[in-house]
Amino acid sequence: MEEVVTVTKFGLILKYAKAELPVLGLKAVGVKNISLKPGDEVIMSLPVPNYYKEELILLINRGLVKRIPLKNIVRGKRGNRGTPFLKNVKSNPYYFVKGIETNLSKLKNLVEVNILTSTKLLKINGDEFPKDTFENGIQMFDQSETIYDIFTNVLDDKEYSKSITELSKDLSKSLEEKKAQHPNSLIDELGDIVEQQTSIYDILGETDLNQVDDEKLKEDLF
Repeated sequence: MEEVVTVTKFGLILKYAKAELPVLGLKAVGVKNISLKPGDEVIMSLPVPNYYKEELILLINRGLVKRIPLKNIVRGKRGNRGTPFLKNVKSNPYYFVKGIETNLSKLKNLVEVNILTSTKLLKINGDEFPKDTFENGIQMFDQSETIYDIFTNVLDDKEYSKSITELSKDLSKSLEEKKAQHPNSLIDELGDIVEQQTSIYDILGETDLNQVDDEKLKEDLF
């Protein structure tokens, strides 16, 4: 099942099933993704495949880089606050700056991770990217450097496509096995999704139910 992952500046990460996001019309105002504390902001939010060993690589303001396997992020519900993944230090706080989702364990030397700072563009082959076993990531830059961006380059298009196909097949096989072992789990998941679905007010932005037009409702929902 595809999921949505949202990361905030203050170190909160929320993961929930993509099925919790309703499909809306062009005139709809949208629905709530995550609850933010005062001063916090979203630095990345994207759908992610639930591949084996999929991970986030996140840049931190003090020259640090943190790797977080998606399996280590507990799945929550859309609109929740998320789980903290940074140590709270009041004097010189840590902040997430930028991030990407990738799968270095599988793609290895097929991708190159690029990190742009105020002084350099660092390029690291996927299978040489350092492991992370520390609470607030690994030190890769001087704290005085400003971190601007992180992105990946594909080094071998053909082999990359083959690896992504293999990951998709492995995921499909895993889901089929789970379905066979727990035939009622999908029903339970659908029940959770329905329970958490947004209200009419969230979808249409209406303040008075009497003002909701039937044709507008059909247009925005379908």
